[in-house]
Amino acid sequence: MSLAMCMSVSSSIRATQSGSPARSTSRPMTAATSGGYFQGRLPLLSRRGRWSAVPRAAICPDNASILVAGESDVALEVTRLLRDQGAWVWHLQQAEDNREHIEGMGAIVVKADAARADQIDAAMAGIDGLQAVVSTLGSIAEPGTSSGGTLGTVNLVRAAAGLSVEKFVLLGAGEAVDHFKIYDGLNYVIIEPRREGPASAQEVAQTLVQALVTDAEDGKVVPSSGAASSA
Repeated sequence: MSLAMCMSVSSSIRATQSGSPARSTSRPMTAATSGGYFQGRLPLLSRRGRWSAVPRAAICPDNASILVAGESDVALEVTRLLRDQGAWVWHLQQAEDNREHIEGMGAIVVKADAARADQIDAAMAGIDGLQAVVSTLGSIAEPGTSSGGTLGTVNLVRAAAGLSVEKFVLLGAGEAVDHFKIYDGLNYVIIEPRREGPASAQEVAQTLVQALVTDAEDGKVVPSSGAASSA
């Protein structure tokens, strides 16, 4: 995919507000075909649009290896959007409730407890060429967040930094920025859920994926007009 096509993804995501985007023609991803299929890393894209080594990243979903963490409807919608854009998606789950749904979208279920550092380390190390993480574990809407959400975020961020993941997008409170500042070079965007007014899972997921595919908000905590704490 060309740079121009990659950067047009953000526009296509916004255009799906009232409907589903076209399915990617990329080869369907299965547990049997995923390992080692795409192990390269995308160059980093600076605000000026030049290829550089600065810690900014616009992740082009097509053929990118991405981990989605969360069991909420928002997390499931993120996986759907990324698969529609041709990404290779691993979806982190503690329970088995959504396995059929996730696998039906062509994504791979990674079963692990985010509050267990050893399980997260093993799960993420097993993903070849992991480029990005999108997590909803910082949202109060996420099942189990009250007991393990913060610890899960800490474990995911630490493991992502250790694997030199290019970008981490988190749905959660701005205070989570402290977890990222510990690690040099880990690019992040934190989308703060809004606390008033309804928002659909699709709207919130689009906000998260938008933050992934552009670099305009990298290294920032962004109050979201689309994300709601009760999504």
